[in-house]
Amino acid sequence: MRSYTERNSMGKQGIRLKKINMIMVKYVFPILLFLYPLLWMNQGIDVSDPMYSLTNFRFFPQMEGSWALATYLANVTGWLLMKLPFGGTLLGMNFYTRLIISAMALLSYYFLKGKMPAWIAFAGEIIAVSFCWCPTTILYNYLTYFLFLAVCILLYRGLIWNRKSLLVWAGVCLGLNVMVRMPNIAEALLIFAVFFYGKLSGEKAADMWKNAGACVAGFLLGFAGVFLAICIQYGPGAYFGMFGSLAGYTSTDESYSPFSMITSILSAYGGTLTWLMVIAVCILAGWIFFHMLPSRLEKAGKVLYCLCIPILIRLFWGRGMFTFTYYNYRSIYEWGMLFLYLILISCSICLGNSLFFRRDRLLAFIILLSVIATPIGSNNDTMPNLNNLFLAAPFALWMLGKFFRRKLRKTEAFPVMAMSVMIVGMVFLQGIGFRSRFAFGDGIYGEKREARVENFRVLAGMKTQEINAVNLSGLLGYAEENGLKGRSLITFGNAPGLNFLLDMPLSITHGWPDLDTYPAQQMEEELLALQEEPAVIIYKEHGELPEESAKWDTLQLFLSKKEYILTYENDGYQVYTLPET
Repeated sequence: MRSYTERNSMGKQGIRLKKINMIMVKYVFPILLFLYPLLWMNQGIDVSDPMYSLTNFRFFPQMEGSWALATYLANVTGWLLMKLPFGGTLLGMNFYTRLIISAMALLSYYFLKGKMPAWIAFAGEIIAVSFCWCPTTILYNYLTYFLFLAVCILLYRGLIWNRKSLLVWAGVCLGLNVMVRMPNIAEALLIFAVFFYGKLSGEKAADMWKNAGACVAGFLLGFAGVFLAICIQYGPGAYFGMFGSLAGYTSTDESYSPFSMITSILSAYGGTLTWLMVIAVCILAGWIFFHMLPSRLEKAGKVLYCLCIPILIRLFWGRGMFTFTYYNYRSIYEWGMLFLYLILISCSICLGNSLFFRRDRLLAFIILLSVIATPIGSNNDTMPNLNNLFLAAPFALWMLGKFFRRKLRKTEAFPVMAMSVMIVGMVFLQGIGFRSRFAFGDGIYGEKREARVENFRVLAGMKTQEINAVNLSGLLGYAEENGLKGRSLITFGNAPGLNFLLDMPLSITHGWPDLDTYPAQQMEEELLALQEEPAVIIYKEHGELPEESAKWDTLQLFLSKKEYILTYENDGYQVYTLPET
């Protein structure tokens, strides 16, 4: 028997460990989840996607066209953020918009830590933040994810606690989310969770329909509030007129057609199936191996099996499945897809096993629906899923933990556990590497981002590659010396952010005219109707002018007819203005 001194020492050690655990759960984990998304926010200056949204925010009150309405609430939010201190700078907007990621990570952590060990929730949120590849200034994505997360949590709480007020608020968040980005109506799939949980709980059909009605009422309330604001700003018919323009997108950009979106999602899963089958073969081989192995050699067999995992990872790397070049998507994409398969398998097992609590099966169903709904409306296949793992990643880790505890002593389950740990480990490693090195559109070929654009407030504190800094410095210096600020501007060649950088309003209804979603005929009509004399800036990507196209020919004809002259050029930009009279 242990002596009194030994028992007392162990008791004190247990108390000390509990205190450390409490400090980690209550303070350290939340602080890290708040700070982690804010790291490296000064990396990268790209005048395409990240600053396209900033152009829309800066000139939102004067914006016209379907895109201003289809992403109305995102534009309003961005416009308001720009009113905050340093909101007119790229670094300031990076900070404010990254706070949304911090908020999602913390909201999910506090929601999940009562259902699973806090360290698992924390680890899952680190993975989720690490896989946020999309520029945070694209608010119609991040507000979508934030409100979708709120819908999931409120819906779950409302059903578990039987509180219709929370179901109403879930509906309100969904109604608002449709006004953030119109295709978010696909998130209405979550209404099936009401009937799923009702069936699990043995509720009467009338009660289930009442709960669904509360969600619908909240949706109409949230939608109507923003719709009223649109009617006041743009007129009653503007919102419904938007649908005709959006429907026309599929004629100019097939990637936005429903068929193309669905097939691209399925194609992404199918593309990863090859690597999944390799893992499945390794699991089968391990199962056979451990069945044939004498019990006295089980430990040695496990060590041998684990030693084969680095060889498998090396095989994947050698076959181009992933890279260690963390400045591009290839470093994370396939591992992220394998993790998505783990998420789907975890949800399916939980749903199909009646031994799980009803609340756990409800959470699994909500996460499964969210995985299905998230990429709908995007032409980026499953990339939106990788950007929205805040509930899914911790849930998958939790389910794996449950599986490990139940099967730990069963040798035949060891290959499944080993392969699962490999996937999770690589997801964690690659995700953190990617988060620390990647900057959208800047240094994507490994160029170092150590240069700054000096003496320009909007880009103060930001770092970029040397050639980008030189080209931008030259352009911005020319614009300041020649008084271009305040004049209207047409950009062409994937540089919609120049309107924001130069504080030059749009001359036509689209800030990014070379996108396929902006028809060439519309561009021609708007150029012909111009009454003002805008400056024209053409972006030369990698020193090359944009490719020949109908819109390029239209722009060249416009410059020729109006007798524009080339007044400035460097390796990145051409500036055309009318000669002074």
